[in-house]
Amino acid sequence: MWLRVMRKGAAYLCPGMLLLAVAAMLSGDLPYREAAEPYPGSGTAVAYVVLSGVTWAAGALVLGGIVIVAVSSCPDRWGLLSASTYLVQRTVVASAALWFVGSVVTVPMSVAASSGVPVVKLIRPGIVFEVLPAVEEAYAWIVSAVCAAVVFLVTSPWPRWNPTVLAAIPACIGLMAVPLTGNVAQGPDHDIATTLAFGVYVPLAVLIGVRSLVGLRGMVRRTDADVTADTRARRRVVMVSLLAETVCLAAGLVLVLWLLAPGALLTESVYGRCCLAGGIVLVILMIADVRELRCGGAEITRLWSVFSCVGVAALVLVAAMVRLYTAPVLPRHEFSIWDVYLGYELPDPPSVLRMIGVVRFDFFLGTASLVLAALYLWGYLHLRRRGVHWPLNKLLWWLGGCVGLLMGTSSGLATYSSAMMSVHMGNHMLLNMYASVMLVLGSPVTLALRALPAMSRRQGLTGPREWVTSLMKAGFSRVVTHPAFTFIVFVASLYVVYFTPLWGMFAKYHWWHLFITIHFTVSGYLFFWTIIGDDPGPRELPHIARLGILLGAMPFHAFFGIAMMSLDSTIAADFYDRLRFDWLADRLHDQWVGGAIAWGMSEIPILIVAIALGVQWFRSDQRAAKRLDRWEDAGKTDDLDAYNRMLHEMKSSR
Repeated sequence: MWLRVMRKGAAYLCPGMLLLAVAAMLSGDLPYREAAEPYPGSGTAVAYVVLSGVTWAAGALVLGGIVIVAVSSCPDRWGLLSASTYLVQRTVVASAALWFVGSVVTVPMSVAASSGVPVVKLIRPGIVFEVLPAVEEAYAWIVSAVCAAVVFLVTSPWPRWNPTVLAAIPACIGLMAVPLTGNVAQGPDHDIATTLAFGVYVPLAVLIGVRSLVGLRGMVRRTDADVTADTRARRRVVMVSLLAETVCLAAGLVLVLWLLAPGALLTESVYGRCCLAGGIVLVILMIADVRELRCGGAEITRLWSVFSCVGVAALVLVAAMVRLYTAPVLPRHEFSIWDVYLGYELPDPPSVLRMIGVVRFDFFLGTASLVLAALYLWGYLHLRRRGVHWPLNKLLWWLGGCVGLLMGTSSGLATYSSAMMSVHMGNHMLLNMYASVMLVLGSPVTLALRALPAMSRRQGLTGPREWVTSLMKAGFSRVVTHPAFTFIVFVASLYVVYFTPLWGMFAKYHWWHLFITIHFTVSGYLFFWTIIGDDPGPRELPHIARLGILLGAMPFHAFFGIAMMSLDSTIAADFYDRLRFDWLADRLHDQWVGGAIAWGMSEIPILIVAIALGVQWFRSDQRAAKRLDRWEDAGKTDDLDAYNRMLHEMKSSR
């Protein structure tokens, strides 16, 4: 069956490549003239469109296969995949290899296409590497190749559920690398467009991958005897497809309106017409999914498979054309330094009202904070309806952490943090220490395990509760929650990010600010989870060790703030010196204030953590004492009697 699927995939790939080639030839040099870039020749232009389109589609196949494995597999107690999804997992491995090879080959092609030189002239020793530093898209394809290699290395050794599902993280990073160097990262409001791109391209990749795999040969068809489980798995796949289409259509609509010229219609430009065609395809696929769900999902119909194949080909073509053409708003806009580095202007100095009232909503992390709050609230209300007690203070801690995450990503605090080191340090402390501590005290894993229904392997399918349990027991979780790992990442990140050239190199890219926000929030959460987290995990530290870790981290944070205050030069001077404000005369003083904030604001959350740790320690001792009292009352003191006998024997033997 493996060879049959591969043959079907090859037969499906060839017409797609031909379709991309025809579209690129019909476009000619128009995309390059619109962008005011030199034309590299028809051969290089067509080859680049075909290679980039097929390579990105291979990455989408990887992510779609991972999603199918995640939602429709029933692994055994060792984590090995069921027979029904083993073939899907092997397809993920093969697609990752194709994704890696395609990304490597596309690097010189992107250099040639961006520099306007035929690729044959660049295939000389050292020529590509001389031009490479000036081509941002080439770096994106290198990131794509690295992520593809990571996915291949993680998934190829064993067909297990945990490594396959965790490979979705590098898969998403690799798939977003190239789109984030295109239209969404340019010009005014590129900060908002960048966050919207996550809501377009990740669901689009899931949609393309899922529908490709199902449309080729119904690879989610299960071999278990339980027909109900079989139907449920298929319904899950169709529901995932419908959810991806809905999110992609909604985010895509907002993004297209953002990238169109003011007052322009979709039909006035090739870019707009491609987006319109993509929206129509998504609507048709949504109708097909709704029809499939109404039919009961007992079997993937032939009509649904046909819609999948045709729709995927159309979406891959649309994605390639959207990346090729320039958004209409960009050529008509007179760029300023604000557009290049921030995406917005800051004519007024920061104030309390502006910190709260200036809202530039982060459609990625801001939406994530709202979703996390809604899911936790659902779990809390679900337990209340079942009569299960859940502490109100944990709900308040979690909601407070979500509010902190929302403020740190979508308020004026986030808006000014990109331009001022002082505000940035305040925002950093909010996310890394305050919001993280509150999220940890919410105990989300424990709530999920209590609120989510359990499903046994006899039912032929696992659910979200089993997914959470499996991930908590994974080797990856043992590594990232190890006290040494969390301590090093929590402490070293400050020095690596701000005292090396990294911040100056990437500060002008909004994706870098997103990455830093995610990194510091997650690293802070993992660090404080090892100290005050009461969720079940791979290991449990004694309270004295937790206190030692907390006390060990305090001097490093204080020294970082003092070191920043002592600097006589500006961090990332090339970036900050270009952003000149009438209301900010001294950048070095602003940096000094940032160091003072980093030093002073770290004391309060550490005090909160110390108090929480003391309370947990006291309650743990109380529980141990009560347990020992119950044993003594029941006469179960064998351990104590044995210990006394050992001491008596040691005394007698002297």
